[in-house]
Amino acid sequence: MRRRPGAPSVLLLALAAFACRAATAPEPPPAESIRVATYNVEGLGRPGSASWRALVAVLRRLGADLVLVQEITEDDGPRRVRRLAEATGYADLALSEVHGTLSGGLRSACLSRSPIVESRSWSAATLAGDPRANDIGRDILSCRIRGRGADLVAVTVHWKAGGGAANDFRRRIEARRLGQAIDRLRRAAPQAALVVAGDFNEDPRFTGAGRTFRRIPPGLPPTFRLGADLRLPIGGAPFSELHKRGFRLVRAVREDAPNEVVTHPPTRRRIDLLWVEERIRVERAVVYDGCRDDGVDDPPPGDFMPLSGEPLDCAATARAADHLPVAADLVPPR
Repeated sequence: MRRRPGAPSVLLLALAAFACRAATAPEPPPAESIRVATYNVEGLGRPGSASWRALVAVLRRLGADLVLVQEITEDDGPRRVRRLAEATGYADLALSEVHGTLSGGLRSACLSRSPIVESRSWSAATLAGDPRANDIGRDILSCRIRGRGADLVAVTVHWKAGGGAANDFRRRIEARRLGQAIDRLRRAAPQAALVVAGDFNEDPRFTGAGRTFRRIPPGLPPTFRLGADLRLPIGGAPFSELHKRGFRLVRAVREDAPNEVVTHPPTRRRIDLLWVEERIRVERAVVYDGCRDDGVDDPPPGDFMPLSGEPLDCAATARAADHLPVAADLVPPR
């Protein structure tokens, strides 16, 4: 979160602002904005390895105030997450838990420059009110930080990957559980502004209306158990739970490339997404790709974000992970 420094007089403040604009390019985000990023890191890697160094470089370059991280592996562990936070200048973190049998040991995390005042790892059993429910993979993680005027609650998800009816059904259930988590968070902190981000493994360009499941499809894991609170048929578009709760999808493209929305280069899909409530203003947003990063807003202006430090080499993002991070400068309501 960026805060304006104090100044001894209006004149000195104006002169300092002028000098800063003249000497520094690009100009930093507005003081009231919060830069939020989402990043599936494909595991953190061993500290000191090429992938670790690349991941650290990308996070430093993004300069986000809050990073929502997915796909932290069992090998990574909490200690390695803390090392990453320290290496990239994040003062606080929250890590999701592993519940049930469907997560593959994968976790998510919030890395924050300001204190996280509350965090929670939401399991299927908790959201369903059914201790036997085992119908989502990774826990949904929420974290709340202090904002200017309104707190910001960030929610991160990592939905099931893969094609076929069974995986499609699982993502529909994960969407329902996400909606339940949002409802609970709004009841607990009605004044807080909400952001939802993560790896949805659904491309909004191709989802359409979605199929309706009148029975549980074959091919689910043997330990999958639908919570007692949900009843068939289950249908609807994958993102309908967000749309009907007043969220909009943030438009993010690669630097100076207005048609480049892909976040997962191996499949050419746009699956890493950031959603905001209507009352949150979006200043700018990008899909960060080291191969597009030259530190200059090429004409025509737009589709650009001022970043921290110097541009990275083209290979940095591919070395760090198989996904590209998405970052946005957001202005929550006062």
